[in-house]
This record gives sequence, C-alpha cells and structure tokens, in this order.
Amino acid sequence: MLAGDVVQLGLQASQISEFEAFGRAGIMDKGRHLAELGDAWTASYAGRIVACGGFLEQHPHEAVAWIAIAGEIPPAASVSLVRFCRREAASSRYERLEALVDAGLPKALAFVEAIGFSAVATLRKKGADRATQVMFERVR
Repeated sequence: MLAGDVVQLGLQASQISEFEAFGRAGIMDKGRHLAELGDAWTASYAGRIVACGGFLEQHPHEAVAWIAIAGEIPPAASVSLVRFCRREAASSRYERLEALVDAGLPKALAFVEAIGFSAVATLRKKGADRATQVMFERVR
C-alpha cells in the first residue's frame, strides 16, 4: 500500500471521522502511518482503488485488522476482496486478529464475518464519535 492510495479511496460516511477530518495532507499522513505500522494492501478494480487494509501489530502474536472500502464497489470486486482478505487473515503470522466495526453498518458486519471473524463483544460509546462498535476476533 502507498500512502496516497488512501487519498484516492472514495470514503464511506463511517470513515469520514477517521480520514477526512485530517484534510488532504492529514489523509496522506494517516495513510503513511498505516502503511508503516504493519502489513498493508491496496485493492483496485478496473483501474480504480476500491479498498485499503492491513494489520496493525499490537504484539508479536496479535494484530488489529483494518480496512477502508470505497462506498460502492462492483459485486465482482466485493467477492474478490472477501476472498483476498480471508486468505490474508488465514495465512498471517498472527495467532490473534481483532477488528472493531460500527454496529450500525450491517454490510461491514457481514464483511468481517465473511472473512472468518467472530463477534465477541459490543462496546458502547467507543471512539471519538461515541459509536456502538462490535469487537470481532479471529484466533488460530
């Protein structure tokens, strides 16, 4: 993943507070930061960036999985993205992966489950926007 990939990504409403609040220069910094902290990927479809994601290592055996997906992507790109993410999660060097997902985003919840994560907790008033989030894990 290149830092600039995050700038080209069409953000969803749930990602605005995470990325756009930084402004264009801030998004570049955030993208650079994410790319430097661990394994990171960019997914493109028909010449357009549709997702950026990766793992942020917490401990040698544990990481937080993250992904930012463009608002609307073709079904074929979505299927490919699920398959890629499932493969990367299954083959990662981490025994434990965690992900936090906004509870109000049913497509995002379904996506994380589709790549093999299980919901383990509901966290209320989490993060800067005090949203309800669901914590997922994938443990080998």
